[in-house]
Amino acid sequence: MSHFTMPSNYVRNWDEFYYLNILTCYQYLPSPKWASWVEDKLKQQFLQLGLIPYMQMDIADKLSSRETNRARGMNVRRTYQVLEARNFICACMKRNSPVSRRFIQYIALQSNNMVLLVRDVMTGNLVVRPPDEETWLLRDKVGYGRAAKNDWSTIKEVGPVLFEEMDQHRKWHFGFKEYYDVIIWDLDPGHGFHELYNTVQTTLIKAHRLEKRTDLYKPCEPILRTITRDKKTLRARDMMSDEQDVKSIWDDIMGDRMAMNYFTTNPKDLEERSRKEVVGLSDELPEEWRYELADRLEDAVLFRGSTMITSLSMLPRLRAEKKTTTNTDEEFTDSEVEDECDDSESEHEDCGGEIVPFHIEDSYATYLEKHRRGAKSTRQKQKELFGGYMQEEFEITIDRQQAAAFKDCWHKANLSPDHQKRWAEFESLMAALKFGPGLNKSKPHEEAMGHFFDDKLYVYKLLADLGVTSDAKRCVLKDMDFATSLVALFFDVPDYNDFLNRAPGSRFKNSLILNQVERAKQPPYCRTPDSNQNRPREHWREWDAINMRHTDHGYICDTFPDHWNLVVRPALAQLYKAGVICTTFHRRSLGLAISMEEPGREGKPDLHFDWRTTIDESFLPPGLTDPFKIEPLLFQAQEFARRHPGARFSVLKL
Repeated sequence: MSHFTMPSNYVRNWDEFYYLNILTCYQYLPSPKWASWVEDKLKQQFLQLGLIPYMQMDIADKLSSRETNRARGMNVRRTYQVLEARNFICACMKRNSPVSRRFIQYIALQSNNMVLLVRDVMTGNLVVRPPDEETWLLRDKVGYGRAAKNDWSTIKEVGPVLFEEMDQHRKWHFGFKEYYDVIIWDLDPGHGFHELYNTVQTTLIKAHRLEKRTDLYKPCEPILRTITRDKKTLRARDMMSDEQDVKSIWDDIMGDRMAMNYFTTNPKDLEERSRKEVVGLSDELPEEWRYELADRLEDAVLFRGSTMITSLSMLPRLRAEKKTTTNTDEEFTDSEVEDECDDSESEHEDCGGEIVPFHIEDSYATYLEKHRRGAKSTRQKQKELFGGYMQEEFEITIDRQQAAAFKDCWHKANLSPDHQKRWAEFESLMAALKFGPGLNKSKPHEEAMGHFFDDKLYVYKLLADLGVTSDAKRCVLKDMDFATSLVALFFDVPDYNDFLNRAPGSRFKNSLILNQVERAKQPPYCRTPDSNQNRPREHWREWDAINMRHTDHGYICDTFPDHWNLVVRPALAQLYKAGVICTTFHRRSLGLAISMEEPGREGKPDLHFDWRTTIDESFLPPGLTDPFKIEPLLFQAQEFARRHPGARFSVLKL
């Protein structure tokens, strides 16, 4: 075997390949053809951490150019020639390993700097796929007039053609398919390659969760413990079982004589090194490499359940897979989908046994009367009208599904303490009340049916009072009936009190949800509703001071206090995983996420967004009243309760 590419074709899995890769990095095989695999220190750092690069483009700053000939004062049209290039790295990673999953997730979250594409070689599927407009690597624009008015011409882009070219360019191939093909490229063209390299390297180190210098060699520890460096030839060789005084390469790395030197522009790291009077070598990792408490809190949210969210299609706000049957906007059941109800059933009965005032036939007849308008009823006209009716019904179904997913993701994104636990309990209560407690099976049939019809007639009367006509949607009655059952639990209604004395409502008998007196003693964790424009200046004092000290070098986020990251990063991760926010392929942001304490809530930092520089000053129209001049609803309710002892309140939230 005279070259690394030959045995790489015969290894059986990734672990064997990585073992061979580390032996080559530490000159275990003396052939110069094997040494060419490592190439330089930059590549070796990737190889040791499990990222195997096989192709890169590092001259985007030299290729990118822009030439314009305005030709002022001459009878010649303006010409332009623009060429933009992006640096990129093509590499391979172990399939489905914890480090690979974290690395892919971290890179996907940095879409304001980099673009990522990941292909699962085993299945051929794309694990991460960017938008089509961001797949270009080299493009140009040549012509007359203004360059901004003309379209780009893509010369090279990430796609099947590039995959084939990279596969032909690569001299070595794996004998297995358990790996990811990863392509990372710059978002902005014309940047130096060191920016992309440093970002990928930092992300890869973060994915390994390293805390000190010696952790950089932890991935290859099992291999380095078995080889030593010969004192005469300085070549790596196997350790013999009878050699007692020989140190392995791992022992040398862990020794006191080993230290590291690094260059950094991070202001926090420079301040720390100056305070500790560190010059040259150090045993500590750079601040941006260290895996700290903020990283742990963020990972606890992102990787709960070991699930990656690397594309917009995985966000719950864009697809409603969960059957939210505990919601007033639940998806239709099978009985509602299959012809609404059987023809042999009574004219006024639904498949679930509930009385409904209108059927799909009645609704369709109303639709025909609404759209026919005296036109001749031909067969083609009936088909068109029925098609329009079905399209309207389909859109309503989709809207309800999206609304259910929308509400679910907002509840999952709630950052209030214990909200998830309280909301899960409330969902269980709504599930128990789904069919309404008015039909009490413990009573005789006649009496139970009497209460049942009384409830329904009350809802019909309420519909009439609200002016809801017979062409209303079929879910209106169900939603109002459910709302009546839910609200009645908070009042002394005998039939609904019986619900708490039998299954499944007995487990909620001592719940704080229904014990309003005890719940009032534990007020919820609430922030003030003031927007950016209405907050006092004292609220922004700490943040404005940090903003004033920031220079144009580096990201302003690097200057944030450490205790801010403990609040901001886990909160943003929860909003992201719930689907409330998503990544964007733009460098410019409308606001910055910061951590601030509201006046009167000292010691309780919260996540805030500063939109002051991007929002326009708003003015109320003459017909509207400033809501801040209206007495809060809580104060009005308290005053009413003092004047009317024993008063009860029910709040409808829209």
